[in-house]
Amino acid sequence: MCHLTHGLKGTIAGLLFLTTVLALFPVVLAIFSILLFDVAMVGRSGETLVGVMALTLVAVAFMTAFAYLRSQALRHLADSLDIRLGEAAIEARSHAGNPDGSLAEDMQITQALDAMRRALSCQGASAALDLAALIPLLIVMIFLSAWLALTLLLGVLIMASLLYRAARRIRAANRMLLPMLSDRHVVTESHRRHSELVRGLGMRPDVVMARRRSTRRFAVLEQQISDVETVNILVQDTMAVIMFILLMIIGAWLAMTDKASPGVVLAAAILGWRSLAPLVRVSEYLKPLVDGHDAFRNLGRLLDAVSVRVDRTALPSPSSTLSVEQLAVAPPGTRTVVLRDAAFRLSAGDVLGIIGMSGSGKSSLLKALANIWPTVAGKIRLDDAALDQWQPDQLARHIGYMPQTLDLFSGTIAQNISRFDPAATAEAVIAAGAAAKIHDMIVRLPQGYETSIGEDGVTLSVAQRQLLALARALYRDPFLVLLDEPATHLDGRGQQALSQAIADAKARGAIIVIVGNASATVDVAEQIMVLRDGAVQDFGPKQDVRQRLLEGRNPPRSQEASRPSADAKE
Repeated sequence: MCHLTHGLKGTIAGLLFLTTVLALFPVVLAIFSILLFDVAMVGRSGETLVGVMALTLVAVAFMTAFAYLRSQALRHLADSLDIRLGEAAIEARSHAGNPDGSLAEDMQITQALDAMRRALSCQGASAALDLAALIPLLIVMIFLSAWLALTLLLGVLIMASLLYRAARRIRAANRMLLPMLSDRHVVTESHRRHSELVRGLGMRPDVVMARRRSTRRFAVLEQQISDVETVNILVQDTMAVIMFILLMIIGAWLAMTDKASPGVVLAAAILGWRSLAPLVRVSEYLKPLVDGHDAFRNLGRLLDAVSVRVDRTALPSPSSTLSVEQLAVAPPGTRTVVLRDAAFRLSAGDVLGIIGMSGSGKSSLLKALANIWPTVAGKIRLDDAALDQWQPDQLARHIGYMPQTLDLFSGTIAQNISRFDPAATAEAVIAAGAAAKIHDMIVRLPQGYETSIGEDGVTLSVAQRQLLALARALYRDPFLVLLDEPATHLDGRGQQALSQAIADAKARGAIIVIVGNASATVDVAEQIMVLRDGAVQDFGPKQDVRQRLLEGRNPPRSQEASRPSADAKE
């Protein structure tokens, strides 16, 4: 994770410098006590008293300014790490072959980022930095009195051990708390997203009861953590008071035996109090600090589990071929191969229709072509360049993918078409709407392209959502267009618009791959691939494949899936 701190070295160096300066402040107070009681009072010098007071007030002003600057530096560090770790976590998920993930996983990543930010932004972070001053303060205390230094060291060790024990108990409880929090959120979010279905099927009492049980378990465990925090704060406060009293008593005994002056006694008490104060403050913010530490460590594991991003040379836009070589595909996070030994080659302007029974591997092949699912074996190439030679973001500009689930985002129609590209132009958005034959429908809406569609496009009909997803896939005229069941929710007019959109993409030289068994899908395709049980059963020109399916014949060796489409056409 060292690369994530690149550009933050100045901030970190500033934090170290400010912390070092602030660590000297208790020493300044100790010197003030000695000068006040052992010099000014003994010499009965008003000038010395005024001078000592003035210098100390100046030191206090500087320390206050330095403390403010350190808090701002911590806030800047929190903001920067939040942004960088968030982006890196998304990229790590993508590199791991699971860019979608589950809601629970996304919740845990979000919670980890929030916890890290809270830890760095709270006053406990400053107190944790002040713990570094314990060693120099103990050294100074030795010069004042070995007995006082030994007493302070004993108190520090006791309080630190109690703090460590409380942190371990909180960390153990958090391991159970975070999954409960995610489960509760999943139940609530699922109820909200499917509220109509829940109400229609009479599932509301069961959903409410499930959330109530989840909330009850969460509340009990959270109360246990709260009890640990409360007891720890009380113990730390009590220990700090006891140690201050002990230091004063030992100091008084040293003064009575002429082994220490009153100024030294007060200086030692101030040093002791300031040494123990960070432990007390850390105990007050123990949970956010523990949460932040664990969050940073967990995010580090996520990022270290994937290879470091390698900047790749920008390749020219693909314009001629799509090649698939002995491809094998497995869902992310599993070793179950759902598609094997797929091989074919398409040229600019080709339209391939993929058909087969449910579970035959059609959508899996499309996700592999879109660089969403990882390949177990084989290669996918655009103009002979394998997909892993492209930067993911650069590659996505040349691929238009329309998933079967029609996932839309809360926002306007224009934002969804442009994939929320901040640099999108009105011309490009309108061109995509026109390419999907949905422009006329959009402009008839009260706000046109600025119409808000709600979450998942809830304000639109299913057919409108499907055509909007098609427009998003066609945005900026991608070379490779991948459509998964694009005609499922379309009526006759919508299927006609789909056919025309595919014909237009073909005319401009795009390669179109369509998944679906609808007649509209087969009608617009020139090449047909038949998948069965995760393997290619047939591949070739549409009429030939249809004839072989009707007659129950196997494809001839000259038209096996591994043969290029250009050869098949011959």
